[in-house]
Amino acid sequence: MLKNVEKISFVGGKFKEPVNMGLLCNNGKLAKSALVYGRNGSGKSTIAKAIRKIKSDEVPMIIEAEMKDKNDNIVLLEDDDKRKICVFDEEYIDNNIKLQETGLKTIIMLGEQVDLNEKINEVEKELDIVNKEYNDKEKEIEKIKIEKDSRESELKKGLQRGWAERDRIIKEHKKNTPVNSKKYNEVMNARPVDERSKLNAEFNRKEEILSKIRSGIIKNIEYVPKLPSNYDISKIKNVLSKKIENPVLTDREKHLLKIIENKKSDRLYEMLRTFEDESTKSCPYCLQPLETGYKNDLVTSIQKVLSKEVEKHRQELRNLIVNKIEIDFSKITELNESRNLENIVKEVNKMLLDNNNKLQQKIDNPYSPIEIEDTRIKELYDQLRRSLIEIEKERNEYNEKIQNVEMIKEELKKLNKSISYYDIEIPYKKYKEKQKILEEKQRESEIKKEECSKKRIELEDLKARKKSIKIAIKLINKNLEYIFLSKDRLRIDYRDNEYVLLSNGNNVKPSEISLGERNIIGLCYFFADIMQNKETSKAYEDEYLIVIDDPVSSFDFENKVGIMSFLNYQLENFLLGNISTRVIILTHDLSTMYDCINILHDINGEYGVENKKQLEKDYHLNNFKFNVFELKNKTLSKFDKKRRQEYTELVKKIYEYASGKGDDYDIVIGNMMRQVLEAFSTFEYKSGPAQLATNKNIWSSIPEKYQLYFRNLMYRLVLNGGSHRKEQVQTLKDDMNFYNLISTEEKRRTAQDILCFIYLLNERHLVSHLGENGDINKIKEWCDERKSE
Repeated sequence: MLKNVEKISFVGGKFKEPVNMGLLCNNGKLAKSALVYGRNGSGKSTIAKAIRKIKSDEVPMIIEAEMKDKNDNIVLLEDDDKRKICVFDEEYIDNNIKLQETGLKTIIMLGEQVDLNEKINEVEKELDIVNKEYNDKEKEIEKIKIEKDSRESELKKGLQRGWAERDRIIKEHKKNTPVNSKKYNEVMNARPVDERSKLNAEFNRKEEILSKIRSGIIKNIEYVPKLPSNYDISKIKNVLSKKIENPVLTDREKHLLKIIENKKSDRLYEMLRTFEDESTKSCPYCLQPLETGYKNDLVTSIQKVLSKEVEKHRQELRNLIVNKIEIDFSKITELNESRNLENIVKEVNKMLLDNNNKLQQKIDNPYSPIEIEDTRIKELYDQLRRSLIEIEKERNEYNEKIQNVEMIKEELKKLNKSISYYDIEIPYKKYKEKQKILEEKQRESEIKKEECSKKRIELEDLKARKKSIKIAIKLINKNLEYIFLSKDRLRIDYRDNEYVLLSNGNNVKPSEISLGERNIIGLCYFFADIMQNKETSKAYEDEYLIVIDDPVSSFDFENKVGIMSFLNYQLENFLLGNISTRVIILTHDLSTMYDCINILHDINGEYGVENKKQLEKDYHLNNFKFNVFELKNKTLSKFDKKRRQEYTELVKKIYEYASGKGDDYDIVIGNMMRQVLEAFSTFEYKSGPAQLATNKNIWSSIPEKYQLYFRNLMYRLVLNGGSHRKEQVQTLKDDMNFYNLISTEEKRRTAQDILCFIYLLNERHLVSHLGENGDINKIKEWCDERKSE
């Protein structure tokens, strides 16, 4: 777990040999934070990159990195632990903040949107390339199609002049037979074994024979009349003559029976269904109401008349009804026997109809037997079978007569194909070559088309994912407002499915956004990203390891106070939110180092009070500690706060002198003021005092009512002494005195001027160095006196 981490072990970048840095060690006590001061190039950023490597980011320059506990055991981190490692550095800003100009506005992309936008641009370029390749293939295909069509046109002409004309003669058509691509292949598959001249002679000979035997010859008769099934007249006679005994009937039942005798038995069945229905309450025939008992008796009477025996007999009668014989005589008119057959069929069908009528009569009145004579139906069926046999024999003989014609026609068709092979052999090969090339190009085109389709789908998916990403702009804007002390100075708005950057409520171009402002957005997004999708009340309760590399690097000076205040607010929330949360801050700026020391010192005291019981329970401590290091020669050493605090002591002495005390400093006060002024300009602006008099960006942060006075002041100070070497300013050991020729009163006023100047530029800076030794109200009074002059 992260709370067990005390050391960072890594190799890579500026560290060619492995190092094991105890950033969070504190002699067995709980080190919540670590501050690391180091000059540019000392390797601070390499430490941040090593921690990135540990959280599984791609960092090629780091060969190996791992976290260890106090006993140098490797701390194995789960994926969730790695997600709780948060590193803010230049790489984070580059990867998560992108400004893109669109018309007169700036679109801002944050976090995953940056990666998605890069992927979108990459896929768009790939799509353009593939789409161009696809279009080029389509152009090639169109060109090859034209060439293929030209070859096909030659093929058609070759077949139309030869094969189509010969095929017309064979089939006796008025027009030449149409030619299509299927015919090309048929012809080319009929590879001839004889020479063309021999094939032509054979074709002419057979065509002449065909002409001689063709006269009067019609098509084969393919139609064969079917033989009807046997007709059992004896069974029909027996069933018709069968007598069904009448049951003993009441008058009402006799009336019902008459209905059957009048061939209306179906009506009786209908009555049965009606009266069996429970919903029938009145007679549908006489419209009289029906009592239940009467209706039941009526149903019983109908069922008595319509007994199962009767119904079985009726079904037997139905089964004996047959359809009449159907023969299409139009297809066999050429056969002599067809007329005899037709007469027989008519007579058979007449008798079938008569018998069917008698069967139906018995169905309607099953109680009355019907007697029929011994008809000639059996004899007629025998005649029908003999006639059909004769028809088939005559049909076969008829077909045999014209068989030779069809055979000759088939032989002529084969010869025609063989001759046509020679007609189209050369153009067909050219045609197939073009067709093969075309098919190959079409396959290539389909591949490119599919690639285009996949790229479009991928692009649409990426754009959809980009649109679906919800950025916590409300929280980011709140953080920006905290830093700038203004709601409109810089904010992000969501318009038309895009995040737009606004300055003072107006659209702004990327060129109008300073590097510092971009980095401020990055810092705000960094903390908002950590708390993404968490409730505000619980956002700080999770365990984190937060690493911040140069928190004020490249930030605009006028925003430094807001940035440090914002860091103070966030670090306090995270460090007090979870006892296991750690913070590592790396900086090259001494003033930032001192500010962070003060911030952590205050948080440390507050944490010790609020969490004393938990500290005692979990760590057996009364308080937690924070480490302060200096990175030099690739090694961590204790930060010499006392040596670095010479600047603070000088500020306090200048204040004491400016307040009318410290007469003992009269001789050296000029040099002390010079050192403080040069140290302040170096630490804060990386420049000398001379630039303080000319840099518009610095002067713009001072209220206009003070600018003229303090600009003149800076010119006087610069002209009264030569610029000192930067190395001397940084060590604060310059023993040169200046203003040794002016009065004590003028020196005190100059001391007040310098303190007021620093106060107006960076109030928090001066307050933090004066501490309890200075009265800020007195400095404000001095400022007011300068305002009126």
